[in-house]
Amino acid sequence: MNDNRMNSQELLSKYFSGNASQEEISEVDQWFHTSEENKIEFMQYKEAWDLSNAEQFDESAAWKKVSEKVLTRTVDLKEEQSSPKIEKKEPKFNYLKIAASFTLLMVASLAVFYFLKNFNADFTKNSQISQVIDKVDQDVLLADGSKLFLAKKGQLTYKSDFSKDGERKVKLKGRAFFEISKNKEKPFVIETNNAKIVVTGTSFLVNEKEGYTEVIVNSGSVRLMRNDKQTYITLKKGDIGEVSKDHKGLIKRKNKDSNYLSWMTGSFNFNSTPLKEVFALLEDKYEVNIELQNQGLGNCKLFSQFENRPIDEIMSIIEIALNVQIKKKGNDFFVNGKSCKK
Repeated sequence: MNDNRMNSQELLSKYFSGNASQEEISEVDQWFHTSEENKIEFMQYKEAWDLSNAEQFDESAAWKKVSEKVLTRTVDLKEEQSSPKIEKKEPKFNYLKIAASFTLLMVASLAVFYFLKNFNADFTKNSQISQVIDKVDQDVLLADGSKLFLAKKGQLTYKSDFSKDGERKVKLKGRAFFEISKNKEKPFVIETNNAKIVVTGTSFLVNEKEGYTEVIVNSGSVRLMRNDKQTYITLKKGDIGEVSKDHKGLIKRKNKDSNYLSWMTGSFNFNSTPLKEVFALLEDKYEVNIELQNQGLGNCKLFSQFENRPIDEIMSIIEIALNVQIKKKGNDFFVNGKSCKK
């Protein structure tokens, strides 16, 4: 920490002992989030903390002991300087230097110890691990072996030791596909803005938006409930569950969309699918804009399958299959042609 105030013994003592003000605590928290180097340094501190025995440490006695040692070394040095110089052979080891180094090491250890003592509790409470995906979808592997595919613009928040308690808990904003490692003793809990999902080992999609949560089960079973209630519904493979701010209850229905994972897999199966639905799925996957210049084209049906094909290739096939005209400008596609009846 480059802040001189942060390095002062007075501030460290207050912070480590839990007597720092909210402003001072925020200062340390801000330092932690400033850079990756600071985060690495914190994790090193945390490892040292995990190996220490915090409950048996006497804070006042520790600081007193260090102060006495430093004072003793200072007096010894002054006495040595005032004594007549006697030429003698330099000993093999310089015990004074070793003692001074040991004292400095104790001071540093105390600083690390008390930093961790206070910051570890504060971090666990307020500064959990958070993964934010801005530009691309990303695979995430959790400590318990569970996997998820987090969509761009999504956010996953969890404690670094989230699997040590009676349950495994994460918070989700956005969209993610989960494959949960089976553990009946420790249920896996996902919290969104208005819902809670509880599983022991299964795979499913969670789509979270403001005031809305959707769960589509791919395998196994899932319990879905509102955040403010204990009543729940059980979802099995092929079920969709919904929690909405506009509906007090829980909604359960069958999933009829074979392309609900196309955003993740790149696999599309269009079987008499209206073109407006086709384009919505393609926009979601490829981050393009497709504009129907004739809205009647949205009723045209497409029969085709695509497996991880480039968007330009897919649009060319649609152009030929439906006898439409497609022009591209940047990431925008403009589609024109004759209308189709519903």
